[in-house]
Amino acid sequence: MLAPPLALLVVLAAPPAPPVELAAERIEITADGVDATALRLELPAARLDAATARGARTAACIDGRLRLTDVRLGGPTVRAAADEARLCLGGPAVEVEAERLWVSPCGCDDPPWRVSARAARMTPGDGAWLTWPVLRAGEVPILAAPVAYVPLARRQTGFLLPRLGWDGEDGLYGSLPFFWAPLGALDLTLAPGWRADPGVTVDGRLRWAATPDEGGEIEAFTAPLAGEAVARGGGTLPVGPLRLATDGRWADAGDSWRRHTRGFIERNRRILRADLGVASTADDLGLGIRLRRLQFIPPDAPESAATTPLAWLHVGAGLGPARLTLDGAASQAWRAGPDGEVFDVALRASANEWLGPIALRPVLAARTRVHPATDSEAAAQSLAGMAGLEATVALQRRYAAGLHRLALTLDGRWAAASPGDRVLDHADRPRDARDLGATLSTGFAGEAWHARMALRAGWDAIAAGPAPIWLRGRIDGRWVGMTLDAAADGGFDAKALWLDGRLGPADGPRVTVSGVWARMGAELPWLAPVGLVLPTRQVPWAHAIDESADPGRWLAEAPIAGVTAGATLPLGPLTLGYTAGLDLSPESSTALVGQIGTLDWRGRCDCWSVGLWLGHEAGRATPDVMLEVTLGRL
Repeated sequence: MLAPPLALLVVLAAPPAPPVELAAERIEITADGVDATALRLELPAARLDAATARGARTAACIDGRLRLTDVRLGGPTVRAAADEARLCLGGPAVEVEAERLWVSPCGCDDPPWRVSARAARMTPGDGAWLTWPVLRAGEVPILAAPVAYVPLARRQTGFLLPRLGWDGEDGLYGSLPFFWAPLGALDLTLAPGWRADPGVTVDGRLRWAATPDEGGEIEAFTAPLAGEAVARGGGTLPVGPLRLATDGRWADAGDSWRRHTRGFIERNRRILRADLGVASTADDLGLGIRLRRLQFIPPDAPESAATTPLAWLHVGAGLGPARLTLDGAASQAWRAGPDGEVFDVALRASANEWLGPIALRPVLAARTRVHPATDSEAAAQSLAGMAGLEATVALQRRYAAGLHRLALTLDGRWAAASPGDRVLDHADRPRDARDLGATLSTGFAGEAWHARMALRAGWDAIAAGPAPIWLRGRIDGRWVGMTLDAAADGGFDAKALWLDGRLGPADGPRVTVSGVWARMGAELPWLAPVGLVLPTRQVPWAHAIDESADPGRWLAEAPIAGVTAGATLPLGPLTLGYTAGLDLSPESSTALVGQIGTLDWRGRCDCWSVGLWLGHEAGRATPDVMLEVTLGRL
């Protein structure tokens, strides 16, 4: 008798005239052939049993009965059963024709939901056309139709289940998403829908992954009849030697942003930033172009927005232990109009040398900003230069639990600046500096966690007093995670505090908190970076612009006092979540800005889920509600 794999090959290669009955505990059907376990072939004159068998795609069809009990139709495991079926391996695609069957993409025994049908034609790795399908939860029929198409692969093109929600101001809304996956690393979801106001809506989501490190996601929310549009997200895409990059948030108006975004954190943003750029970078050479759009959308003041183009160049070179960098940029200043061109050139030289156990880092830096002449103003130029030296001595010791490091760093800088007559960027004005500082840092790195803390204090010769004090700490472990930045003046009078913390495992019950507090001041040099960098003057809300991508950073013109706190509680298949936002500023009329509650239930086999989202914020009459049900890729 022929060996089992060869026997199956013979049956598949030569369609027999008499009926053939094939049964197996498991059959895996792919575009290349079949792979079976506990196979039984019933021939007119003989019977063949085999523990395993494989067949290549060489035949037209098995002209007989195919009894399926457990099938894998390419890609993920799919459970299916049929009284009679016909397997065809010829032609452009493998097909399975079956009668009186059920199918489910859950990939587990006794799936929680399935689709039964009188007949079907299935293509492995693609989908199945069903005649009189019935959607069942267990054995309970839920929905029936004359004909339907069921995707049988991950990321399969097709309609998703409808989404329903209730907006606190616009009332009931809904949408029917359509998922399109033309490529394995690219997909687009379009969701046409309706809301009482503004009527027709079209939402979308574009995702791509060119490489494991290059990809992104962009979401858009539009109301075409009302002329409203909102977009957010970003990512990178390599195109030959270039890299395209986009990131941020954009809206045609502040009202559109507040209408088409969910949650008090997003709706209370006062600044929207969107970047679009293209660059070519190498080890020591980079150049690119970037467009940045900034939108100020205060709730009780006129909106303002401007798009600022920027072209930049970076050149670096190593000269022994030293490194030299040259950076140049041409741009338009924020809200400066077409005549607000700005040209920047920065030069920096640094080196790393060792003097016994002491690490030395001398730095020389210079920067100039040029404002060309306009019809109404003469040309202007700002200049700044700095010389600095940093010396570090460190001790480290290894213990059974990990590695401990203790370091002391002394630094000094001398900077001179000429701000110029035209200052268009109030958040980046150069200033003089004569200061000395000392930073004491300690860190411990173990197998499951690490922690680091640094404290800097010093002397400001220009102010003839103590320099600003910075405290920075970080803990990262399974049960605790925290990042803390605190600033005070030389008299230990606190000025600003940033905190992000987590108590509990990232994948288990946990409590999170994120907040910022800062005092008001016209010009607060203590917020400027310290160390061996060119000193500048900054104000709190300008600092917050740089952090606008972080929803935990509250944006206001200060005094700032905001806290976002949340809790997540997994209970088996059920996950509960709660987030609250507090505005503790003296000018705030209410402390509780908003709150969000979430409920997510994931069923057996991870092939269905129900998500419920509830949100409420100050100033809105009723809460917002969002309900979403997912059944695989149906």
